[in-house]
Formats: sequence, C-alpha cells, structure tokens
Amino acid sequence: MTSQRSVRERRRAVAMAEILATARRHVAAQGAAALSLRAVARELNMTVQALYHYFPSKSDLLTPLIVEAYEELAAAAEAGAGHGRGSTALLVAAEGYRGWALENVQLFHLIYGTPLPSYRAAPNGPTTSAARRISAVFHRALFDGYTADQLARADAPELSPALRRLLESLPGHEELGVLPAPAAALFISAWGHLHGLVVLEVFGHLSFIGAGQSEIFRMAMGNLEEDIRQRVPSERKRPLAENAGSPARAQAPSGERTSSVNNPGPFGFLLPGWENRSVWGWDEGTGSWWAQLWRNDLPDDPVADAPHVGFGPPYGQHISAVSGLVPLIAAATGEMPDHVDQVLADGMR
Repeated sequence: MTSQRSVRERRRAVAMAEILATARRHVAAQGAAALSLRAVARELNMTVQALYHYFPSKSDLLTPLIVEAYEELAAAAEAGAGHGRGSTALLVAAEGYRGWALENVQLFHLIYGTPLPSYRAAPNGPTTSAARRISAVFHRALFDGYTADQLARADAPELSPALRRLLESLPGHEELGVLPAPAAALFISAWGHLHGLVVLEVFGHLSFIGAGQSEIFRMAMGNLEEDIRQRVPSERKRPLAENAGSPARAQAPSGERTSSVNNPGPFGFLLPGWENRSVWGWDEGTGSWWAQLWRNDLPDDPVADAPHVGFGPPYGQHISAVSGLVPLIAAATGEMPDHVDQVLADGMR
C-alpha cells in the first residue's frame, strides 16, 4: 500500500511540474494577466477539470510561479550573474538582480508589476518568505561586517516616533536579525533607488539612453554604496591616508564628511596596465575626490580628449572620502577592492 501511494505521489509531482512549466512558458510569452488555465490544459492534452485536480484556481497556479521567480531573482543577486571579481558586494548583487530582470521581463512583471486583480497572496505565506530572501541578499551586501551598535548610530535623517516604531517592528531575517531603525530607513531608501532604476529600464523608460543604461546603473550603485559607507560609523579599517603613514595626507574616516586635505595631489595610480597616465586627487573647490583613468593600451580620445573612465565632480559625482573611490575604481578596472585600496595608499606616498 505504501509503495502504491508513493507511485501516485510521484505521478502527481510529475504532473504538477509539467503544468507549472507550461504555465511559466505562457506567462513568459504573454504575461501573467493573459494566463488561462484552459489554454494550459489544452497544451497538455488534458481537460481543465483534470487540471483543477492539481491546481483548484488560477491563484493556486500563480503562487508557485511567483515563489519560483523570487527564488531565481534572489539566486541571481547572490551569484552576481557572473560579474567580475573587482566588483563590490552591492554592485555584484545589484548587477545580478538587474540582469535577471532584463532576461525575464514577464516574470519580473509578475512579481513587481501591476497587481493582478484576482490574485491574493496568503499573509506571511510562501511568496512572503521568498521575497524576504531577496532583502536578505542586499542586507548582507550593504551591512555585512557592521555591528548592531554601528548600525544604530547610522547617520539617517531624523525619524518621526511613528516611523521609528514601525521600522523597529519589522520582522528580521532569522539569520541576520532586525535592523536598527536608522539602518532600516537607509536600507529601504537604498532599495527604492536600486529597484526603481531596474523597473525604469525593464519597462523601457530609459531606452532613450540606449547602451548607456548599464553605465548609469553602475554609477548610481557606486554613489549609493559610497553614501551608505559614509553614513554608517566605520571601525573596521583605518583610513587609506593613515595607512600611507603621512600626517600631512590624513583624511577623515569614511563615516565622516571631509571638507579639505593638506595634500590634494594629484597622485599617481600605480596599477599595472593603468599607471602611465592615470591620476587622482582632491578638488578643494568642490570638497570632493576625483579620478581620471586611462588604460595604457588606449589612445587619448581624439574627439572629446577625455579619459577612458573618470569619477568625481566633472562626472556629476561628489565623493567626500577616499574610500568612496575604491568601489568605483574596482568596478572599472576589474580589480579587487582591497587591491585598489592599497594602490591608492601607495599613490599617496
């Protein structure tokens, strides 16, 4: 009897998997709003009544598709969709998130697009758990390595008592715990920035900049991370200039706002393959660090006379601490952030 029941269970699992795979193809081709149980049943050569035996309603069929989409999106963010080793944790996760969304537009629309009028997710059900996995990925990317005390002292705008209570009541991840209210506010703001850019691109609202969408996204994520790093008190590492051993070049820790330095540069950029013409330094007028990088094998731009890549005020960025250059340069050069950190320290010697 047990063996017979096991056979039935296996057959049921196979049938459900086939139904879900077919429904997913329909959603990918036509969108979730057009999903028809009758059409799915027809493709599988079964009656719609037989399909109801496995999925009693359209909502019952959509729920596992939504869970699957969330799980795939979280996995893509975790893996970084194969992006380079020079990227920071946030940029890797964000690029993976963006890449999956662009490759799976209708599935992304299923979980983040216009809500389906007939669908209601169960409170704290499987779709909620799957969505929280994505938030955990970006929680780690932004705040891994910080203590609860550091996060509680994050430089967030003043929160109203009502908002603070609400943020403190949000459920935390079982492994990561609950974010203190200031860090939670920064997290939600950062999430809105990241997700908003992806939504604009996925739904075609940034098509006017064409291939520049990728560059805009990477620039925005670099700015976002630099801002977060400045707002959370950092006790994990001494500033680059102090590591270089010269009091005249000392800068404020990355958690503080820097207005000036005694030695503005420009400094050499001693990274093999980039060292011939690349420079960086401090702009006293704007109170910001900048960098202009040329790869050795690239000629000067004959039209714009511009560097291969640049950061800082000339490019619409304000970078008030040297540490803010690190993730941007790492992403541009494909080097590990720690290596870039050391290269900048060596350039200041």
